[in-house]
Amino acid sequence: MNIVAPTASVSLCKWSFHREMRALLPLLPLLALLGGCLHVRQEDLDTWKGIPVDVLEHHPLFASMPLEKRKLPKGGELWTFANCKWTATSVMQVQAGYFVSVSKACCNNQFLISPAGTVDEYRVIGDDCYTDESVRP
Repeated sequence: MNIVAPTASVSLCKWSFHREMRALLPLLPLLALLGGCLHVRQEDLDTWKGIPVDVLEHHPLFASMPLEKRKLPKGGELWTFANCKWTATSVMQVQAGYFVSVSKACCNNQFLISPAGTVDEYRVIGDDCYTDESVRP
């Protein structure tokens, strides 16, 4: 029976990944505190009321997100800009290396567009949503 020992590069790779994960552990409390500071501010949402749709179409932040447009039965449209990210939810060491569990979290920026072509309402729906000056027109 031939037994093959793991190569040094595999061990080094595992060690390096483990070392990097350990380096991030002290930052977890800080990240939790920062996450608590991020929230949706109504004043950021309200700044869009009455703004022409062409301003929204050319906004630098929203122009970088995927857009879904849906016509509404009573006229107008619902525009949804999806801001999604993948996050590691857990890391476990297993015999063959590491197992990383990931999840997708999305914050949907929704704009109700009037038949006249202006924003009637801006709302955010989903996970990890927050607003700041960067979402303003």
